[in-house]
Amino acid sequence: DRGRSWTKYEGNPVLQNDTGIRDFRDPKIVWYDAQEKWIMALAVYDRVQFYASQDLKTWEYLSEFGIPGDTRLWECPDLFPLEVDQTGQTKWVLIVSIQQEAPNGGTATSYFVGDFDGTRFLADPDDQQWLDWGTDNYAFVTWDHAPVSSTERLGIGWMSNWQYAQVVPTETWRSAMTVPRVLRLHPEGEGYALRSLPVASLEALRGEPTVLGPMVIKGEDTVEGAFSPSQCELLLHTDLQATTAALFGITLSNGAGDRLILGVDRENKQFWIDRRGSGPSFAEVFFTGPHTAPLDLEKGDSDLRILLDVASIEVFGREGRLNFTEIFFPSEPFDRMTFWAEDGEWKVESGTVYPLSSIW
Repeated sequence: DRGRSWTKYEGNPVLQNDTGIRDFRDPKIVWYDAQEKWIMALAVYDRVQFYASQDLKTWEYLSEFGIPGDTRLWECPDLFPLEVDQTGQTKWVLIVSIQQEAPNGGTATSYFVGDFDGTRFLADPDDQQWLDWGTDNYAFVTWDHAPVSSTERLGIGWMSNWQYAQVVPTETWRSAMTVPRVLRLHPEGEGYALRSLPVASLEALRGEPTVLGPMVIKGEDTVEGAFSPSQCELLLHTDLQATTAALFGITLSNGAGDRLILGVDRENKQFWIDRRGSGPSFAEVFFTGPHTAPLDLEKGDSDLRILLDVASIEVFGREGRLNFTEIFFPSEPFDRMTFWAEDGEWKVESGTVYPLSSIW
């Protein structure tokens, strides 16, 4: 009756934990059409175990996948096939969240690309890649049978980090989710990489745009328009050949002296966010940094799409190759946006700022 009522199965639990490992959690199930059976990916401390079933009630152990010698806690595994853009080849993706030693500290969501033969997930354990370089996109999980094509997968992440999730200075509720994102798999060097962009329906929240550029930024320049820096979407295209600045970026600030800084370091080929001064004492204690992500400017990494909310920033660059999600807690909303450049000029070829309506 479409989920209106529920009868518990007398044979529960359908999968007993006989491993002796306490962390036996987070089952994610997908239908494996080639052999007409269900496949379960299950987090078992520092690895993923795979099980199969014909009826969802009787489960058979198949295999496991992990990084030899790894002792980090793994969570929220998600196994699914995805057709590769440009080639049409189908590969399997295993998403798994790691509780320690992420690129910028603490927790983060990683993934492996390989093949699945109905029994084993076959991939290089050393080829662990990161879905998001920021510190606040964890436990990212996708929807099965969402209305997208064979080349796309929809997912959403928990916007926090176990380093500070239980002590963030919030009231009434704690934590939020990322915007839903569309994953696509692309050839990358000798392997494959996921690209992630916001769902297209997010554009329905856009208001009247403020058009920027072309602009040449020398020093600092305040950007103004019919938008609030605390709830907007920023699209930027940089002319890299005409840009001579060693560092350039954006600062959000308020009258209380809080500030959030994001920038591009051309010499070190990095994108970075510094949120250490983004709020009162909480930020000083828990927010280390600045946090960085690789940014290969020689490959035309000139476009940025930035989603700003009162307490979060989600950055998308390199056509979805770069994802960077971070939270912050200013003492009052940011109300000023400043573009800046150091040791040269920043040529903004074009830009647009959209105010965003609330989803509530």
